[in-house]
Amino acid sequence: MPTLSVKKLSARVTLAVIVILTTGIGTFAFLASLYEIRVAKHHAEESCRDWASAVGYGIQAIVDASGKEEEARLIAEFLERQRGHNAMMGLQAFDVHLREMFPSQRFPVLNPVHSAALLTAIKAGRDTSYYEQDGILLNHLQPVWTLGPVGTTGGLTWGAVRVTMSMEEEWNRIRRTTITLLSGGLIAVVVTGFLLSRWLRRVVVRPIEQVESTLTALARGNMKARVSWTSGDELGSLARHVNQMADALAHQRELELELLHLSKLSDIGALAQGIAHNLKSPLTAVRGFAQLLQMQHPDLQHLDAIVRSADQISDIVDNIMYKSRQEQRGDRQPIDLNRLLREELRFLEADSQFKHQTEKVYRFAEDLPAVEGVYSDFSQCFTNLIRNALDAMHKSNRKQLTVETEKNGDGVIVRVSDTGSGIPKEHLDHIFEPFFTTKPIVGEAKPGEPTGTGLGLSTCVQLMKPYGAEIAAESEVGVGTTFTVRVPTRAGGA
Repeated sequence: MPTLSVKKLSARVTLAVIVILTTGIGTFAFLASLYEIRVAKHHAEESCRDWASAVGYGIQAIVDASGKEEEARLIAEFLERQRGHNAMMGLQAFDVHLREMFPSQRFPVLNPVHSAALLTAIKAGRDTSYYEQDGILLNHLQPVWTLGPVGTTGGLTWGAVRVTMSMEEEWNRIRRTTITLLSGGLIAVVVTGFLLSRWLRRVVVRPIEQVESTLTALARGNMKARVSWTSGDELGSLARHVNQMADALAHQRELELELLHLSKLSDIGALAQGIAHNLKSPLTAVRGFAQLLQMQHPDLQHLDAIVRSADQISDIVDNIMYKSRQEQRGDRQPIDLNRLLREELRFLEADSQFKHQTEKVYRFAEDLPAVEGVYSDFSQCFTNLIRNALDAMHKSNRKQLTVETEKNGDGVIVRVSDTGSGIPKEHLDHIFEPFFTTKPIVGEAKPGEPTGTGLGLSTCVQLMKPYGAEIAAESEVGVGTTFTVRVPTRAGGA
């Protein structure tokens, strides 16, 4: 089943919000324009009606008060004055048959009345408003009554007054307002969508991506991966739980590797002890026959070299048997750190780089007090420190390893120094954290380049913790690094 990525989900949420906002703004603009049109029509119709009524009352007053011979002149003058007062509107006077009376040369009106319905409305004495030219022209037709049957018989109207107003400018104004409202709304939608996408990116997408990348890294074996983003909401709680899970997995992995390492050490120790034991008998025979040949044939050369080599091999076998017996012991015992370090350094002579390319400086204090502990804890700790020093000098032109011991109050100090590349200051506070390493991991290293798991120094800390020992590091990039281990002569733990 295909999964929906967080980015796609964020994009869809943003798009949905934009669509909703756009629809809302469009609906609002449409309703607002309808309201504006309705209000504009209402105001225009009222203005036309008021003016038509005023003109109609004026004509009615002239007809009722003047004689027949003065009526036409007075009405014509009255209409001219009214037209001059409001040049934005058209004004016409009609008789009862809707024929124009008193036309104006200054204010011509080109839309004659040809509607039977309007004629009927006038004869019935009703005023009416209507639109022409696709709603551009608003007309209001107002009947004019007289007190007597002037111009007609049977009490009918004298005629009618029509006021005409162009609504084009008003419709253009409403159109401009609607366009402005829509444009502003669309800009607001775009800005809102952008801000929403940024907010979703910061608050939702980025935390989930961090959680996803952390889980992927953990699944690939990177136990240092953690979610750095924190907050007080549900996503922050998820990030904290993922980090807790990562800590638990790292601790479990560390214990598994430690147990595996201890198991391997035990197996290797047992195997080495068996090999050394099997070598001891034939080696004793070789040495004995060489001494016998010396006695029988004192003139033979190189027999002394054979005996000396046999003695060296015997010492090596004795060291292997001693080390393997000590490594397999799990109880605490007095440990001479000088002897332990010499044994570990002697075993490293099997490494050609250590034996032939590394300058070695040993300063072991005399009368060094013994410390109490498990032999394998200390041997593994110092072996890790020494191997780290050798790895750090892999690319150095000058390779010098310095191992020192000294008595310090009620404890012992061991220093392991190298002339390697050094550790940057920003890394120095993290070198004892599990799975932190500046070395390439297995599979990514160049041929012959040392690899790391990030467990060497953290294992040293864990091994020395039961004895109250402290491990410190001093380093300068391009100069080298010194690790100092302070071990109390009486262990802190039981």
